Amino acid sequence: MNKAVAAIRRVRSSGLARNTFFYSINFAAQIGVQLGYFILISSSLGPSGYGVFASVTAVALFVGVFIGWGSERVLIQRVTVDHAAFPRELGHTLILNGLTLIPFAAITAGIFTILDTHGLSWTGLSLILLADLLFRKLNAIALFSFMAFDRAGQQTVLDITSQLLRLAAAAFAFLLIPDLTLDVWAIFYVCGSIIAAAFSWFFVLRELGRPHWCLQRGSLWLGFLYSLEFASLNGVKDLDKPVVVQSLGPDAGGIYTAAFRIVDAASAPIRALLYATYTRYFREAASDSKKGIAFGVRMLPFAALFSAGVGVALLIGAPFVPLLIGEDYAPIVPLLRWLAVYPILTALMGIGADILRAIGRQGLRVLIMAASTVAIVPFCWLGARYGGMDGAVWSRIAVQLLLAAASWFAVRVTGPR
Repeated sequence: MNKAVAAIRRVRSSGLARNTFFYSINFAAQIGVQLGYFILISSSLGPSGYGVFASVTAVALFVGVFIGWGSERVLIQRVTVDHAAFPRELGHTLILNGLTLIPFAAITAGIFTILDTHGLSWTGLSLILLADLLFRKLNAIALFSFMAFDRAGQQTVLDITSQLLRLAAAAFAFLLIPDLTLDVWAIFYVCGSIIAAAFSWFFVLRELGRPHWCLQRGSLWLGFLYSLEFASLNGVKDLDKPVVVQSLGPDAGGIYTAAFRIVDAASAPIRALLYATYTRYFREAASDSKKGIAFGVRMLPFAALFSAGVGVALLIGAPFVPLLIGEDYAPIVPLLRWLAVYPILTALMGIGADILRAIGRQGLRVLIMAASTVAIVPFCWLGARYGGMDGAVWSRIAVQLLLAAASWFAVRVTGPR
């Protein structure tokens, strides 16, 4: 009994356990919120409209990573080990976001001159880009600010509230507009994003303080590496969606995207583990790189356990999905069964990436991610052309497998012994 009580006390006093608890609550809530959001939007827009919307947001989030030049990730790294650096890191982040917003927004708009955005006018497209490139980014900076201080509880409150506000926007659109179009949905989408960003920044300014406006040129290269890495991560995660839309049409693209959105929502426990341990890698590796690697290895059993649970849930729950979002999505069932292996590959890739970043192999990590991003487009195009939606899913799984394998091979070869 005494040993049990002592163990409970150690867990309660552990920063890692506390953060994991809050992030678990966060991502558990996200499962419900994202599921509700997904059901409302996918059923309202139908496979075709949902496919176009997902394609637009995928491209916007990929290019949008370069807005701010990775400064928000530098903020996490610097403030995690020196809390006094927060005002200047926040000011630096906001300045870079302001300087890079218009050029990269123009690039994003230019991409859509050659892509099919059937059913979406330039006005609707502009509103979606405004939501994703500006207000969603501001909300992310607010969340990362609390993450840098290891204040997972407050970050959880902001994250859940922000998602609930976006869910409310979807609910209002669903209830007020019987025949929801992409252009009308764009108005609700941007309004929800504006309110969410304003709510988050109210708490940043109140709890963490104001920014100190400065531009730190010495951080630009590190920020650029972060931009490349997370653009590549977003590319590997989402650039297959517009490829499928262009190859197989918006209906197939909507069904394919819906399958991955369900897998992403179900993988919330895995993301909770990765978020909870993100800053821990930097602290473990600060004194000895071997400790950073050892910490990542200790996380593998937890990742395997969470991934197994998600995989079983996908296998069991796949036949019930069309009952929730409509019979138009019936072809999603075999896709979800194939994707039951996807969560473990995501977990392995995430842990390997965190190790490489913490031990100073950021450039190598970026190279691996960039190569994967380049590969995702031709892989999924070939898979879609010769195997339809099933072929696109198989290609996507193959890219994720190669990415996870390359990350751990790089840890093994370049890490300290």
